[in-house]
Amino acid sequence: MFTEQIEALNVPKNNVVKFSVLTGTMYENTKLPLRIWFAAVYLISSSKKGLSSLQAARQLGITQKTAWFLNHRIREMLTDKAPLLLKGLVAADESYLGGKVGNKHKSKRPKPDQNGYN
Repeated sequence: MFTEQIEALNVPKNNVVKFSVLTGTMYENTKLPLRIWFAAVYLISSSKKGLSSLQAARQLGITQKTAWFLNHRIREMLTDKAPLLLKGLVAADESYLGGKVGNKHKSKRPKPDQNGYN
């Protein structure tokens, strides 16, 4: 049955395409076990103010260079593809939004009005 499908697609039998569940994901071509990837995704997504590569390296038992790579790969995945994946009702717990105006850079602070208020 499978050979009939290959012949129907005019694909030579010796030209086999490698495919796994990791193909097309951020886990593709990695030498790290998926257990470490999943633990890193959990740690990054559950920390309120982010996760440094040094802290991730200590908690996951990997080198700082590898933890830095994981951090950047996961952050890139979350920023690039997350808006397309989040549709419908989305719930998030323990989010950290905003901050004090005094902690912002002077160029980012809102301009006060004539009374001195924002």
